[in-house]
Amino acid sequence: MQDQPRPRSDLATRATGLGLAVAGGLALAELYRLTNLPPHHPASVVEFALACAAFLGLALGGALLTLGAGMFAPIEVSPRWQVSPAPRQAHRPTLRPAASCGDVHAALFRRAA
Repeated sequence: MQDQPRPRSDLATRATGLGLAVAGGLALAELYRLTNLPPHHPASVVEFALACAAFLGLALGGALLTLGAGMFAPIEVSPRWQVSPAPRQAHRPTLRPAASCGDVHAALFRRAA
């Protein structure tokens, strides 16, 4: 049997999600008001900050409101994606020096006669 989320923590998580969604909606409403002011103007730092707050508030709030405490429930991971310890090597392979090619610059940039 899986551990069921406690009702109190589920309610708190969903209430936090609702609060974040409301805050994101208020930030979006203020952003809409600021961008539609009569003198047309380029975007300001405040408008970018409000857009960021609206996006994060609505995205995180929607996730917490929808999933509740189930968001933090453990899941089963397929063996394909589990991390296995790296095999131990008795020695490190030695690197051999590259074969000498003579003058590489001359070989690459020789002029066609």
